[in-house]
Amino acid sequence: MSYVIRKAEPKDASLILTFIKELAAYEQMENQVVGTVADIQSTLFCDHPKAEVLLLDVEEKPAGFAL
Repeated sequence: MSYVIRKAEPKDASLILTFIKELAAYEQMENQVVGTVADIQSTLFCDHPKAEVLLLDVEEKPAGFAL
């Protein structure tokens, strides 16, 4: 099994939001997710990012994230 941990890129904004929504659903908090892809792009991929995201790819498929 191969895996790669990589720094998220702007093209990953939709994937990040998907992971956030999946985690919220697991925690039964999906009604509290109000962010959008545009919000993620503007806060994570700007001159002064508010956070950093790492993505885990297993067998070349997205499998997890760390914010």
